[in-house]
Amino acid sequence: MEKVLFSFIKKSLLVFSVVILCSCDRLFPSAYVLLGNYRYEQGRYQEAVLYYFKALENAKNPKPIYYNLGTAYYALGESESALRMWSNLDSETSNELKGLAAFNEGVVYYQLGRYNEAIQNFHRATKYLPENFEVKVNLELAINKRKETYENKDHSEQTENSASQDNQQNSARTLDYLRRRNLYFRGSSNGEDTWQQEDNDW
Repeated sequence: MEKVLFSFIKKSLLVFSVVILCSCDRLFPSAYVLLGNYRYEQGRYQEAVLYYFKALENAKNPKPIYYNLGTAYYALGESESALRMWSNLDSETSNELKGLAAFNEGVVYYQLGRYNEAIQNFHRATKYLPENFEVKVNLELAINKRKETYENKDHSEQTENSASQDNQQNSARTLDYLRRRNLYFRGSSNGEDTWQQEDNDW
């Protein structure tokens, strides 16, 4: 009998809480965050963003919500919006959350080809997450990519300079050849380096 009564009370409380939560226009911010997280896990990122914004309306501590919003924006492919959300995390935020946000910012900057900013953010992430292996690996990747980019840039500048010098030398040789040819075919014996005009010069 007690088991039946306990089961009934448990079911009643569950139904009552669902009815209360569904009928309220304003849920607790944590409930909206949970709904947003659920939508995010389902791959419904726009709905997750909407729930996170609803959670921000009454949140006493909006910092974790900004982190979640940034993650959802990143999943939608909106890198600049994600960076803006993560930039809302300040000194009052927990070290773990600051480290995760710095790591995510580093990933975004790396993908945008802004390697110096990526390196700065990965360094910041190692400050807050010193034991995290992924942060260290991504830091090394960004450093190597920046080095490779500078080497390729230097190589392309050297190639352009070399090509420019080759073009100048080829032009000088061609001009010299034309002058000698002109002297030879025109029969100039005075040795002057002047062009002889034809009568029918077009």
